[in-house]
Amino acid sequence: MYYKMSSRVAVPPAGWIVRIRRLKYEKQYWDFNSAVNGYIQIAEANPALRLSTDWNTVADIVDIQNAARVARIGGAQNYVVLVEGSVPEEAICSTRPGLKKCCGLK
Repeated sequence: MYYKMSSRVAVPPAGWIVRIRRLKYEKQYWDFNSAVNGYIQIAEANPALRLSTDWNTVADIVDIQNAARVARIGGAQNYVVLVEGSVPEEAICSTRPGLKKCCGLK
């Protein structure tokens, strides 16, 4: 089980954050589509990292990363929902135990 955003239209607290930990890259966006396209641009510019450039896959990655972040913010739980399944490896945005647990990882 892991968290996903309840809406991709509503902007979460602090906006949509794109993190690519292997590049130590982090950028804030104010709409979901821009965040997904920003991730794809970075992935295409760094083919050696073998990051996904599939829009639907990247959309899930951005969604899961932001849900893990937002679920830890007090009073922001209405932005996230708990879902069944396993988290894609690329969606793991942090090695911190708290965020890994939030994503449903041990």
